[in-house]
Amino acid sequence: MKLTTDYAIRTVVFLADSKEMVTVKDISASTGITTHYLMKVLEPLKKKRIVKSMTGTKGGFLLALPPEKLNLWRIIRAMEGPCYCMNCMEHEYCSNYVNPHKCILRSYLDEYQKMKIEYFSGITIADLQRKEKSKAS
Repeated sequence: MKLTTDYAIRTVVFLADSKEMVTVKDISASTGITTHYLMKVLEPLKKKRIVKSMTGTKGGFLLALPPEKLNLWRIIRAMEGPCYCMNCMEHEYCSNYVNPHKCILRSYLDEYQKMKIEYFSGITIADLQRKEKSKAS
């Protein structure tokens, strides 16, 4: 996982605790992520409709979905794209074989990809909030 994705998850967990718009400055103060880097993190989250933004004096950022409806896989995909475990999986052909069905690893890689998606899809932002609160107590 990229550092940017880690920052995105931390930002989304922070926003999940707020019911009103939060400024980049406030997010930065709480998460320790610079405002400059936060703008790079928030852009794909906004583009993929994970966060909403509003400009102006009452502007800022807010989650677009309730924390129970937002899972980690959606955030990972927003930040990193397809996320295949091997580059050859992005194509209908492998670099070593004309036909991917002849690749001895392909079925295992496909199964791993499915398990990874299921695993991260099953973890919601609400789950992370609960875990964070239990660590704090």
